[in-house]
Amino acid sequence: MLALEKAHLKQGICLDLSREEFLDYSSIASLIKNTSFLETLLLPKIKNEKVEEILSILNEATIENTTLTNIRFNSFPLEHLSNEAALIYKKIQSRLARNKKRVFAIHGGGYIGLGLMADIISQSPFEYNIVATSSDKFINLLINCNHQFRIQHDASKESQTTCVNNVTMVYSRNHKNIHDLYIQSNIMAICLTEEGLLQSANIIAQGLIARYETDQAGLKIFILMNKPDCADFTRHVVYTAMLEQTNNPEYCEKVLKSIHFLPSMVDRIVNKIDTEILLQQLKSQLRKNYLHSNHAKPLQLFDVKKSINQQVNEIFSSPKKLLKAVKQFGLQINLFNAELSFVLYVPDGVPEVSRFPAIKAVKNLDQYIFLKNKFINGPHAILAWLGGLMGYQTVAAASRDPMILHFIQGMMKHEIAPILRAEYPEIKNSQLEFLKSTFFKHCRNIKDDPIIRVGRDPLRKLIRGGCIMGIIELYQKHKMTMPLLGLKRGIASGILYAVKAIDPSNSEGKILKEIFDKSQDYTDLLCYHGAYGNGNYPGMDKKQDHLLIQGILHQIKLLDKLTNENYQSPLRNRSSGN
Repeated sequence: MLALEKAHLKQGICLDLSREEFLDYSSIASLIKNTSFLETLLLPKIKNEKVEEILSILNEATIENTTLTNIRFNSFPLEHLSNEAALIYKKIQSRLARNKKRVFAIHGGGYIGLGLMADIISQSPFEYNIVATSSDKFINLLINCNHQFRIQHDASKESQTTCVNNVTMVYSRNHKNIHDLYIQSNIMAICLTEEGLLQSANIIAQGLIARYETDQAGLKIFILMNKPDCADFTRHVVYTAMLEQTNNPEYCEKVLKSIHFLPSMVDRIVNKIDTEILLQQLKSQLRKNYLHSNHAKPLQLFDVKKSINQQVNEIFSSPKKLLKAVKQFGLQINLFNAELSFVLYVPDGVPEVSRFPAIKAVKNLDQYIFLKNKFINGPHAILAWLGGLMGYQTVAAASRDPMILHFIQGMMKHEIAPILRAEYPEIKNSQLEFLKSTFFKHCRNIKDDPIIRVGRDPLRKLIRGGCIMGIIELYQKHKMTMPLLGLKRGIASGILYAVKAIDPSNSEGKILKEIFDKSQDYTDLLCYHGAYGNGNYPGMDKKQDHLLIQGILHQIKLLDKLTNENYQSPLRNRSSGN
């Protein structure tokens, strides 16, 4: 019977077992744990002597469930429950009440948090309430006017847009907002940088402890971070913060037992639309509303005695009036530019994934992440560094430069691909070719992706084990012998990018430039062992890495000459990539 019912589950289903005389509650518990469609469960009358046993089973089953909103019994002896059973019943009801609110929280409402994760959630047929954090008060107010924003899918005037609905923004620098988010959310995503996570670790730990003390509910947290082992890293950071607060490792493990940090791989490039462009778009929409308004019955915000420009400027000079205009006229808030089609890859075995069409569960996610990090992220950074050195402002423009394109393609084909196949012999050439073609398509299609976004943080991208040095370490591991002129030149491009201050605002670039300005020796940059994050940066060793260092120094000399000869200021005018 139960197998038949399970086979007929569908969205928002109510499973009525209220007339069944003999039920295997262990099977029901398994169903609760493993389905993402069951929302209401009707159960038969429970005998008094079985109440505590069945409540215990349901308690265990609902700890990690995020979709069940109602459990009703044909008859239930609530008034006769023992104190322990009453407490269990209260916890179950607390979890169901939380599920009913369908709050999908996003800690980190930036490029990826709003530009990707919120879009994924908004596409779900189950209509989640998205609550996202941001420190940008102005954007928070704009979104909260109508609880929506839009994503453009190219930079043209006729660009297609996607509307992301049911969004509420909260101010991220108010710790209570973050604390409450971890208690009240039904399911969650952390979309922070490594630095942002470290800064937020204490309040995350406090929120998860409070959640546990409320009703011991579990929580599934997707981790969207451009870092290998991002889920393990996040758990370690949160556990460390929790241990400092409690000094009780056993309790920390108990709290985190049902908190699942889920790794993911992002397949979308997102860029924020400049605030000035956003304001110009809003002004244009407001003028159109003025021209189409009924002058016989003028709208409240418009004074027909004044010129349209005067009125629009007055509205934009007052945040209160601007927010009123956004709400009254339903003005479109275009926040991001991103590709239309995309996928978020996550590990297999998460029932809720079936609720989100843009999330794809895969069995070998670690390999997906590894390949993206080494085969895509490294070349992407090198392309940006070379583009910056050549005078380009966007990745799209740099990717159309024949010299840069030929170099990146050759490095991927003749150096990185053979090294990856040595590490993963089962990888097919067709897989790597598909990844490569998709990568270059991304680069060309996102026309306003800035060089400085992709090229930022050269220390992080050149770190041991990272997206570039990690490839060289695999080369050494497998005792391969082909020359690595491309990868050495790639490292050289990152060093020169920092020293020439292509992005003078980047803190990591400043560190490298300051070192070079003092010593005028590129070796000091390659062998940097100074403070970095919570420890020291693991730079190269002058003796052990002597040959590699010499090869990179030679490439720095050649590349400096090459980019100086080919750098022309008119190239900056080709930043559109057309």
